[in-house]
Amino acid sequence: MSHSLSLNKGLGHKPGLAGRRQATRVRRLAACLCAGLAVLCALQTVTGAVARTPVLVASRRVERGERIEAGMVRLEQVPASPLAAKLLNRREQALGKLALIDLEPGQPIAGTALGRSPVQPQGTTTIRLALASAPESIQPGQRVRLVSSTGCEGAESPPAQSGQEEGQGWVKGRCLIAQEAVTMALPQDRSKTGTLGPGDKGQEAELTAFALKPEDAIKALSLPEGAPIIALAAGGG
Repeated sequence: MSHSLSLNKGLGHKPGLAGRRQATRVRRLAACLCAGLAVLCALQTVTGAVARTPVLVASRRVERGERIEAGMVRLEQVPASPLAAKLLNRREQALGKLALIDLEPGQPIAGTALGRSPVQPQGTTTIRLALASAPESIQPGQRVRLVSSTGCEGAESPPAQSGQEEGQGWVKGRCLIAQEAVTMALPQDRSKTGTLGPGDKGQEAELTAFALKPEDAIKALSLPEGAPIIALAAGGG
């Protein structure tokens, strides 16, 4: 008996009731640790079993009308789902295209958010103009009419009562600059949109690019400095 008591003391066990209670607490603690490890392993197994798929997201803010370049997008892994299947999953699907909407950093990119660069029609030239109207109301590639409140001084203005009639460069009381212009690129610095006239030497990022017939381009560039130019969508009055 004395040898058994000495052995228990050497192992750190208390004799009698106190020793049994200590052993019980140790066993309970070990059981809790084992249960926690089992739960952790189960969670890792479930997480690893969820299929993941790559999707293309914006690396930085991309404004509507910007051309997508390599540094603007990146791939991220997300859980596979029907929604993820509708998103772009390769950089090549976006590079060179134009953003049709504003993209925020980390925003997944759907194919409908991008469009191809417009093709300049034959026999036209591209010029950049500051619009008085909001450029976000038009899309790259869209055909519009360009009008101004001035620029037709050489033509007779229509009578006030027939201001809805077209003739001699006037359309519905406004000077028609171009019957048809193709929107080639939107301004990137929208905070300054509408502050520049056609005679100002502003940054290209502040202007909207249009493909015009040569005679229409000359007319647009000949407008007085600061003359307001408005783009009317097809069918606009």
